[in-house]
Amino acid sequence: MIRLSNEYIEVDVGEYGAEVVKAVDKKTGKDIIWVGDEKYWMRHGPVLFPLTGSVLNDKYRYKGKEYSIIQHGFAKISTFDVTQVTDTSATLELRSSEETKKCYPFDFLLKVKFALEGRKVVVDYTVENTGKETSYFSVGAHEGYMLEGGLSDYHIVFPKKLTLDAYPVLDCGIGRDTYRVLTDTDTLPLCDDWFKVDALVFKDIDFGSLKIVKNDGSFAYDVHFEGFPTLLIWSIPTAPFVCIEPWHGFPDFADFKGELNEKDLILSLEPGKTYTCRHSFEME
Repeated sequence: MIRLSNEYIEVDVGEYGAEVVKAVDKKTGKDIIWVGDEKYWMRHGPVLFPLTGSVLNDKYRYKGKEYSIIQHGFAKISTFDVTQVTDTSATLELRSSEETKKCYPFDFLLKVKFALEGRKVVVDYTVENTGKETSYFSVGAHEGYMLEGGLSDYHIVFPKKLTLDAYPVLDCGIGRDTYRVLTDTDTLPLCDDWFKVDALVFKDIDFGSLKIVKNDGSFAYDVHFEGFPTLLIWSIPTAPFVCIEPWHGFPDFADFKGELNEKDLILSLEPGKTYTCRHSFEME
């Protein structure tokens, strides 16, 4: 476990899954990141790579060969190497191996850097294609944020008024018939009903931040994810947390018949090239 600290916040980062295991606001003593509970969810905020979401029946095809892979990919169950640590930052790395190539045929180097900037935790993702052919991948975040009381005590505020349609989560894959969640408003009240069938799934979003606000106005989380095209909001009914999941990628639609390189919003990377993206969160 790696501990990062400054005058505002203390953060523990785990090598397993390269996730923030604990984040505490020093002024209030409050936990920011979900602490984990076997009743609901034991993770905290794992890295999603080389896929975000699920592929149909946990299988995909590439160049005619079929591969099996777990939901969100293998990074979340991998132990990363720690390559750089200071009082306020840490970089963790995961490289391709014979084991990863059993489910993902590409050579890669994935770096995840955590840095404290005042009250903010900044997470940078770097994917390098270390192979000799174009690689295809997705990458995303999955942090859970602590909610004192429960879901119904909070609402989400977007940076502008939005009309948002969500894609339904089916037994296998994502449906194409969207349903209306917001109409010309910047506020989404949280409640258990949203999460009875898993998550709110938004695609091709045109905003890069949101706030999770307690209904009495006592505190809020700021989450920033500029440039990410997909956003999921996920929780479990009655659970005292909510996950904000910005993704560069998308799960398989239920009627998808193509190969990995044909997946919706899949990223491609030429040999020797590097891809980077960033998100951050803080407690006001």
